[in-house]
Amino acid sequence: MAATVAMLDNLHAVIDAAAAAADHAVKAAGEIDRSRGDFRESVFLPITSGGIWDGTGQPEASTVVRVHERAQETAGIRLRQIDGALETFGMALRYAAGRYDTFKLSLPSQFHVGDNGTISGHTGVMSGADGPEASYQAELKEILGLVDTADAALIERLNALMDDPMPVLTTAATPGILDAAGEAYLAAHEDGVAPRWNEDWTIEGKTRAGTQAEWEAALGSAACYYDGGGFMQGPDGRWYPIATPRMLVDGETETSYGHGYLANDVGGLDEGWQTIDTHMGFGMLQDPESGAVKGTIAIGVLAGGSYNPVTSVDPRATAGIQVGADGYPVAAGDPTDAPMSRPPDVPYGDPNKPDLPGSKRIAVATQGLEALNAMEQVDNDKYYTYRAEFQQNTDGRTRVVLTAYQVVNGPDGQYAVPYDAHVGADGQVVTERARWNEPPGSYGTDSVDQGSTIPVKEAG
Repeated sequence: MAATVAMLDNLHAVIDAAAAAADHAVKAAGEIDRSRGDFRESVFLPITSGGIWDGTGQPEASTVVRVHERAQETAGIRLRQIDGALETFGMALRYAAGRYDTFKLSLPSQFHVGDNGTISGHTGVMSGADGPEASYQAELKEILGLVDTADAALIERLNALMDDPMPVLTTAATPGILDAAGEAYLAAHEDGVAPRWNEDWTIEGKTRAGTQAEWEAALGSAACYYDGGGFMQGPDGRWYPIATPRMLVDGETETSYGHGYLANDVGGLDEGWQTIDTHMGFGMLQDPESGAVKGTIAIGVLAGGSYNPVTSVDPRATAGIQVGADGYPVAAGDPTDAPMSRPPDVPYGDPNKPDLPGSKRIAVATQGLEALNAMEQVDNDKYYTYRAEFQQNTDGRTRVVLTAYQVVNGPDGQYAVPYDAHVGADGQVVTERARWNEPPGSYGTDSVDQGSTIPVKEAG
């Protein structure tokens, strides 16, 4: 509805009403913040930390309370956004009111102002576009237009805030959570129903390829902010798209960061992600080389050649690698104490052949050892320690950030190499050097329970 002169005459009352509404919105936001603080203290932190509950059903409960906590935070933000919209509306009206007050003081007494904004003489007849009232008519029309614009802007902003969905809760945020809760309840009461959450989860047999369209559909409109591909079945039985955030810093178009400061929400471009669970393990993530390739290398060594790469992966040190809270590698510890399996020993057999005399027997034995060692080294670079971080967004989407690590022997000693990993179209694991935004260079023995610090070589 278009603004009228009667509305202009009541602008100051409307301004006061808008200010009162804005004040109520701010007070309500403050109450929500206080309630959220109480919720975090008494419910959120005890449950998500496992301090009061660390058994069956705890991961599902953590997901629910994380979503509720996020909803409370968003409600406070939404009310402050409404306050901002009302403040902007009030400022626009105050400007229009000032213009209107000046207009009324300057309007000659012989002119009459109709409620629809037309100006005429006392006879009620306008003298035309070039008449003395024309300039006043233009000014009044502009003032009415200011009110119309302010009103339309407020309606548009409030509609946008109402249409922008709040974080969904419980069942919508976690499909199947009611079934999981029921199973957890029955299991806790020894009714023989196993919980759905698999605490002994490993990556073996839990990945599959997927089409680009399927992967993008799982991540929604934010898929453009991620690298990756393929899917991983999590401990809860759901299939998560494997995705690493691709966050740009300071407009750097050739460098993106998947980890570290602000990366989890892609620098604010895709907010609302919460970690449900994190699993680490060790194993051969890529298929071993074929027997033909290994045989060719062994034959070359037996013939007097050499297989001494400048750098080589150390599977045993890789098995014991330790990472910080954000997945940054911090140390290479004793693999025997690491909560993961170790690569099997490769038996070299008995090199002593009694039918070979003297020095020739020793030479052939040495070359045989080198050949077997070379064959083993070919597959060493297939071994990784992996970290799968399963996450859920408050809008219901899921993702898993898969990071793989190796400890490498180089000319200057050992160093750790972290990789972003995903599953390619052929079902094989693909790796690319990982990057941390503002990597925690001060990591050391204070961050870990054992082992020693290790240099980290990220992508250059």
